Amino acid sequence: MMTLYEELLFGGVKIEHHESDLYFPVTRKSTEILRRHPKAMEIAEYFTNRISGDTWVDVPFNYQPYWESKARIV
Repeated sequence: MMTLYEELLFGGVKIEHHESDLYFPVTRKSTEILRRHPKAMEIAEYFTNRISGDTWVDVPFNYQPYWESKARIV
């Protein structure tokens, strides 16, 4: 099973981040993907992107490359 990050990436959803927090716009596709990850849904928060004015999702601790970079350091 793919992680939320991997599914979004594979699905062509625009991804942004701040450290380990994963951000992506609310679209039909991103909502469908998020629904397949109930634990991520529990902690997801919605916000208005100040640049575009669109609604985005913030899922704390789900930006996978952040954790992969930390695992390489150890």
